[in-house]
Amino acid sequence: MKRKVKVCIKLGCHRLIVYRNGIPTSKWCPNCTLKRNYEKSSLERAHKKVSKLPKFRSPMQRAIDRADEHFSKYIRLIRATVSGNSVVVECYTCRNYFHIKKMDCGHFIGRGHHTVRWDVNNARPQCTKCNKFQQGKHFEFEQRLLKGIGIAAIQMLKYEAHKIANYSEKEIREISDTFRISVKLIQQEKGIKVW
Repeated sequence: MKRKVKVCIKLGCHRLIVYRNGIPTSKWCPNCTLKRNYEKSSLERAHKKVSKLPKFRSPMQRAIDRADEHFSKYIRLIRATVSGNSVVVECYTCRNYFHIKKMDCGHFIGRGHHTVRWDVNNARPQCTKCNKFQQGKHFEFEQRLLKGIGIAAIQMLKYEAHKIANYSEKEIREISDTFRISVKLIQQEKGIKVW
């Protein structure tokens, strides 16, 4: 009995089709099948990205985001120095200097504790490596804080962190406005324009 031989239906492709138990598995050769499946999946992924709706953020969450943004700018600016044409800040834990926009606002006690979230003693500028990738280098952060503000202030921070904070949206907006105005004043005082 003569064996059946079929060629891929794609133009320009002269490869043979795979048979299993005398039945062709597809109209395309294995290479064309893989390419075809990949094109389909990438098209579907592209459509999913386009069809995503923006995430709804409540007014309270937007106020918290604004307060965090202005607080972060304030923390970085009060420790900034002008070096030539750029404004640099020392990382609190690794003590390397970076441009002010490449720094984060690192917290000794996490931001989940709202009573100390916007406390100036709780936050210091940190590089992205220390803050995000090394989880804030908590031990080094605490050792430097002990030298800087003392053990009494650290214990007070820890005590305050365990209290429950019920901030209203209006109070958080006031916190945001306070730090926004402070950022403007510090920029005028130091003679720099970063943001």
